[in-house]
Amino acid sequence: MSASSPVVRLENFPVRLFEAAHDEWEAMLREYTLRGMGGTSQSFSAAEITRAGNALRLLADAVDEFAQPGSPEQNREIALVSVAAPADFGGLQAVLQEARRLASVGELLGLPTLPELAALRNWLCEEVINQAAGAAPTPWRLDVEAGDPDVTTAPNWDDALQPAHDVPWLIGDDHNRIVAASAAALKLLGWSEQDLVGQRLVVVIPPHLREAHIAGFTRSVLSGGGALLGQPLSLPALAQDGREIAITLTLTRHAARGGRHVYLATLDPELAAAST
Repeated sequence: MSASSPVVRLENFPVRLFEAAHDEWEAMLREYTLRGMGGTSQSFSAAEITRAGNALRLLADAVDEFAQPGSPEQNREIALVSVAAPADFGGLQAVLQEARRLASVGELLGLPTLPELAALRNWLCEEVINQAAGAAPTPWRLDVEAGDPDVTTAPNWDDALQPAHDVPWLIGDDHNRIVAASAAALKLLGWSEQDLVGQRLVVVIPPHLREAHIAGFTRSVLSGGGALLGQPLSLPALAQDGREIAITLTLTRHAARGGRHVYLATLDPELAAAST
């Protein structure tokens, strides 16, 4: 690090969320690079993409200590991280934003970044740029009102995967939206079907669990799997009136038409009650 390089403080840094976002952003930069190598005209040159990748690696190196086995920070969900500036974080922000736009219209293989990850990207890049210019740090804060995914079409799935409507279940798509809900789930959570279907899945997740949910969901979309799939989990669901309801959640992933996927979440309050 150069003696003249300012140190940027990224406060309330969401380590778990960044690790998932980093994997997605790396994939998006790779897909964007391959698109250009195929002869397609692009907004950013190979040199600009390389500089963006270098900025992303600098961030990953700064976070790496929090992921080392045995580190006292290993299981922290937020941390204070310092990175050296300057680096082309404006370029990183712009290239990732363009890649997200291309993914939303099907010109990249990956799905567009979830709005929370886009908000994290903007916060990271703007914090480095602004603090390098002398601004005070602005801590990270998850904003689930950050916007909707770019792609709004719902996938078509096999109705046979749906349990009976007297079982509480939700179906979410690969853009993290609720696309179907059983009558029992609506009653349990206090929503009408009209108000719940189409909402982001985070609306039924308590605020303190939302970053972990978004990180895990992103990893599942990227890898096609996930350690939590098929494993019953005891945790709270958030009702419309703000109450937390103890449930046992079982989550499974299913192929839908056109290369899409859906997630079936069964919410069992009786099993949760029996295990307490």
